Amino acid sequence: MTPFIYITLAVFRPDPGYLEAQLQSVAAQEGVETHLVAVIADRVSGPMVARLCADLGLGLTLVSPDNNLDSVRAFEAGLARALTLSEEQNRPDALFALSDQDDIWHPDRLARGVAALGEGPAMLAHSDARLVDAQGAVIHPSMFAYERRDRRPGLRGLLYRNTITGMTVLMRRAVLEIALPFPAQAGIHFYHDLWLGLVAEAAGGVVLIDAPLVDYRQHGANTVGAVSREPWRLPRFDKVWLRRRATSYALARYLANSTYLRMAEAVASGRLADGSARIAPIRPYLRRLRGAGSFAADALRLTLRGQFARARIAGSFTVVHFGRAVSALRRTLDEGLDPALARFDERLYSLSPGVAPRAVEPAPAPPRASAEKLP
Repeated sequence: MTPFIYITLAVFRPDPGYLEAQLQSVAAQEGVETHLVAVIADRVSGPMVARLCADLGLGLTLVSPDNNLDSVRAFEAGLARALTLSEEQNRPDALFALSDQDDIWHPDRLARGVAALGEGPAMLAHSDARLVDAQGAVIHPSMFAYERRDRRPGLRGLLYRNTITGMTVLMRRAVLEIALPFPAQAGIHFYHDLWLGLVAEAAGGVVLIDAPLVDYRQHGANTVGAVSREPWRLPRFDKVWLRRRATSYALARYLANSTYLRMAEAVASGRLADGSARIAPIRPYLRRLRGAGSFAADALRLTLRGQFARARIAGSFTVVHFGRAVSALRRTLDEGLDPALARFDERLYSLSPGVAPRAVEPAPAPPRASAEKLP
């Protein structure tokens, strides 16, 4: 049976030429059937998308929101509609992909994603990409090399630095069933591809196709562009540094908490088998006081591997996590431990993502294997 794939595209004030080139590359995909779910985030580009898709013979569903949407909320709305469509059209084995409005897919982009997922446990496949300029000329043959990305970061490593780029992703239905709706945030503190990657890694695993399957176009209007990672330099350890590191740590802790809860809920609802959720790597974020040692060990391991930028992040998380424990213990006699931790975390989450997570122990308690007791 030919694989069927729902592709979610977020559209916001697109360059008509770039959009046409991207849709042409979608229509040229080999060995798969596709249906495009286009979220018209600017609320005006729907007729252009409809005309282009009709000319190319692409199946299309338009999602027209009541208000302009940022990229994260546009993809959230599109993925929710794609999931509903797959149920309405009785396609339980459908896969789901993400598309930007100005890149160019290689003809085997989706087929290689299907092959990478195969019959194994992996929930999400993603690939490398070439960096191209506004005219399509190659800037760099590998985004992973250009940004010095870790090819196998694991669950905790994704919280140090995301290595999954949305426009290269192909994923199973279970990822959307668990990931939707996205965790709340004030503004944009994390992007959809990081959240989907965390859910997929915890639910069954992520596989990297170590080849460029997309041309990632760099131009002046990119929402997020590739960033060259310069060699690590010794930072200035001042209040500005501490605030920045605390902000990064707060977001990582928030997403770890959210991932844990979604895994527990997925096992409780039967979406995941008891014992299949892989939450051990995020447990240091969830402990009341302990956990700094895990971040310190990561910092040492990453340093020995020559990944100095990520080692610096892990080291800074060690400092913030340990400081959280020390601050709470200092206030314990006056406030009690739990109120002291809550007071610290309230200030922490105000930095990022601007909202506090739910309590880490859901009610009712999920099955034993998923809800491992946290020390």
